[in-house]
Amino acid sequence: DKALLTDYFFHVVKQLRFCRFSESDRKTRGGKRDNIKVGFGGLKCVHCSDTQNSRKFFWSNVDRLANSFAEIPGHVLKCRRCPANTKQALMDLKARHSDQMSKLPRGSQKVFFRRMWRRLHDTKERLSLDSLDGGESPRQPQSMKNNEDTSNGTSEIVAQKDANDVSAQGNIIVGRSTEAAAKALAEYAQGKKPVSRILLAIDEDKSWLSDVDCFVRSKLEVFCATQNDVAFAESDRKYPITVGQVGIRCIQCAISEEGARGTAVYFPPYVKAIYENVREFHKIHLVACPCATQECKDKLSTLKGSTSLSSVLRRYYIQAAEALGIHDTDDGMRGGGEAKPIGRRKSKDKDLSDSIRHMESSNHEFLELPSVEHVTKRRKLGEQS
Repeated sequence: DKALLTDYFFHVVKQLRFCRFSESDRKTRGGKRDNIKVGFGGLKCVHCSDTQNSRKFFWSNVDRLANSFAEIPGHVLKCRRCPANTKQALMDLKARHSDQMSKLPRGSQKVFFRRMWRRLHDTKERLSLDSLDGGESPRQPQSMKNNEDTSNGTSEIVAQKDANDVSAQGNIIVGRSTEAAAKALAEYAQGKKPVSRILLAIDEDKSWLSDVDCFVRSKLEVFCATQNDVAFAESDRKYPITVGQVGIRCIQCAISEEGARGTAVYFPPYVKAIYENVREFHKIHLVACPCATQECKDKLSTLKGSTSLSSVLRRYYIQAAEALGIHDTDDGMRGGGEAKPIGRRKSKDKDLSDSIRHMESSNHEFLELPSVEHVTKRRKLGEQS
């Protein structure tokens, strides 16, 4: 978290602890909190938390958290129970806050707010915070216990009919970590069909992306093209692809009897193009997917919040693809490359939070990359030679 905030904001947040809304919190100096349910997650000042009028903060959504964050340092610096040396230390950090803000990656603060929101309200994160607060964790629903996996992995689709038939319909279960997905994709690239579908979504998505972006990525499958896929691409008038080339397709269409065709399938010519293809998938296909379940449609309609900044998204998509072992070749993207876990990279590689700040100035590089037509022409010349 520290890489996403200034020293001032980071240490301001350390003056807070997790709390739950109770009936006694209903009345406040600013009026009544009528619409907050008992048990709703929030934060409270650590210094006055044991007093009758302790300062507590509850936000209805992540945008309100971000927009009203200034209330927190406003209270801490005035709190009568906060030690004078703590206040002075915060004031010293505040003096260099503006300078540090100008050097932080654009959008990094919003990434932190999303992390904070999920820690307060996501079930697994909330259970761990309850234990930190010293209270008894709420009893976990039996349905969740049955479907929970200790690997904390992303959702995957498991075939019902034939374990070796990746086109068979499947059910969503919890499982497969990023490392396991990278291994499965590497085996897929070698010709071994996976026993379950590989999603573009990975564990780390929730640490960096908005709910909207996480949801869209969870609806895309990563696959290696077969001879049938090559024929379908030619029939759909897509640019030439080759067997084994990595593509992405709508998971809902892929498990249907008709399969994924047209705008449900994309073959990004290079890793940096995945971001643009996913944006197109979201705007053109997902909102009108003929195979989408009602649950998917309802979920998509509720996710009206802001998406992640493009500077964050572009860099994250590259590193998330690399975490799956996807790499560029003269014949398009391929699986089986070196899997580089996000946050645990070699010293010569920039960490995601460090590299985001370079993206605003380097976006022109993406726009100057070879076009699809150029890539196609280059491949044809290679085939002729």
